[in-house]
Amino acid sequence: MGHTLRERISELIIFHKTDGEAGKRNDLLKSVISSKTLSVLAYGGPTHRSPSGRARDMTMAIPEDWAVEPALTDVDVLRYDSSVEIPERFMVASRAGGYLLISNGAFHVSPDQDSLKTLLTTSSADVIAINTYGQSQSYHENMSMAADNRIAGFRRFYFGSITPLPLSADWPQLMFVRLSILEKLLIRGQLTVCFKEFVERGHLHSLNFQCFSISGDMMDLRSEGGLLRLVTGRLSSYNSRSRNNSMHHYGHRAKRDESAISASAKVFGEVLMGKNVTIADKAIVAGPAIIGDNVAIGAGAVVRSTIIGPGVSIARGSVIQNHVLTATESNIREVADDTANNHIKFDSDDSCNDHSNFRQWPKFSYVRFGKRIFDIAASTIVLTLFAPFFPLIAIAVKLNSPGPVFYKDRRQGMHGKDINCLKFRSMVVSADKIQEKLRGTNQVDGPQFKMEHDPRITAVGRFLRETYIDEIPQFINVLLGQMSTVGPRPSPEKENRLCPAWRDARLSVRPGITGLWQVRRTRLPGRDFQEWILYDTKYVRDLSWQLDMRICWDTAKKLVSTFFNQF
Repeated sequence: MGHTLRERISELIIFHKTDGEAGKRNDLLKSVISSKTLSVLAYGGPTHRSPSGRARDMTMAIPEDWAVEPALTDVDVLRYDSSVEIPERFMVASRAGGYLLISNGAFHVSPDQDSLKTLLTTSSADVIAINTYGQSQSYHENMSMAADNRIAGFRRFYFGSITPLPLSADWPQLMFVRLSILEKLLIRGQLTVCFKEFVERGHLHSLNFQCFSISGDMMDLRSEGGLLRLVTGRLSSYNSRSRNNSMHHYGHRAKRDESAISASAKVFGEVLMGKNVTIADKAIVAGPAIIGDNVAIGAGAVVRSTIIGPGVSIARGSVIQNHVLTATESNIREVADDTANNHIKFDSDDSCNDHSNFRQWPKFSYVRFGKRIFDIAASTIVLTLFAPFFPLIAIAVKLNSPGPVFYKDRRQGMHGKDINCLKFRSMVVSADKIQEKLRGTNQVDGPQFKMEHDPRITAVGRFLRETYIDEIPQFINVLLGQMSTVGPRPSPEKENRLCPAWRDARLSVRPGITGLWQVRRTRLPGRDFQEWILYDTKYVRDLSWQLDMRICWDTAKKLVSTFFNQF
């Protein structure tokens, strides 16, 4: 006989003990339990909805040897050894019918509501075990094995389907137990946490068990990947639904006086921030992210898509991304450097994959050590040679049009840090406003702007541009460590937003005065932006001293040829 979702559903979340290597994975799970924000995101609370869509009557069962205090103070907490004592209110509720939902605390599960409703209203089972599979695809496939371990075939399950499965050997993600038969599964009011004993107890009383697979979403809260997916998927809806009194929400319109955030620091995206957080000069925090109480982020550090636990200090200059940090300050540098083992290999064929990271290199590699030495030497030589000409160029710029000698163009440097890219001014002062009026005459694709006979360029500026003399001041940026002699073209934040993986690839290194795109581009109509992405990602992927020397040689030949063509 079927049941309707109008029946009462109580929920018992059990956190299971595990030993050995599997037990070490519970450390992250304990951090979730002790963090109010993560607990709300993972389990909600009494005012939130259960996986069944009904209002919650929720209880947590935690092993008694776990030294952790739950952050959700408005739920009942039971401590257990080998069995869980079922609250009396569950037994009273059994007289009114309904279900007890037993959830596995290691997972955040969001089953497809239509499939779950269909299952609960049609199944006559006493106990319904449910596991979900991801619904990001329209179907998934299971491989069936024969008795001799040969592949017997594949079975495809489509989204929205309800698939009967054999009962597993361990606790499922969700299990609905009819309250009317709950007492038969207990021994002196205790529920065993051994799944085998639980099933045997049910069979002893001839109870009907059924197991199903339905579509939905599942995150393993014992893994970094699962927690980061939880934050990414749930943070926006959580922020729009509620404002936790102990946390501050930060976005593009954040009020900086709510925490000790430096005026030169940047906090953007969906970020939940605890109390007494300190963010030092020029640090960057990019959401989705959760910053716990009493966290200190050092000067120049970059924190992106990360969960930081209470009391953690991030060392100055660190790059932390796609991590869950509960370590002490002495471990942070090790965690930051460990991202070198997890970077993606950038490929132009997959240049718009959102799940990318900044690429990392060893400390004494050419990219981090030898390249910087070359930049210091090259910038010193070039600036020394051109220093006598700077006053002459400055006078020409000032006489040709009113305004400053140098133009400071706000661009993003390595890891997205803002820099002022210096050039001799080659346009009129109001060039940016005029560009908006000329947008319809843009002759290149992508976010950049270019047109033949650009009216914004001054007479002196045209000569400076065509001979590339306007870019000589950028060697000051190189000397200061903000740019490199060779690298991707420096671009503003509004352009880097267009494609995250391309952005992360090109921001893995310092932008360059010259680069692979500058010497390889064909300038064919409709291809400039595509070539820009292709050659920037190729440069980061293949970066070596040989490639830099080849680009410098090609650039030198082009400069000499272009300069003499002016006369």
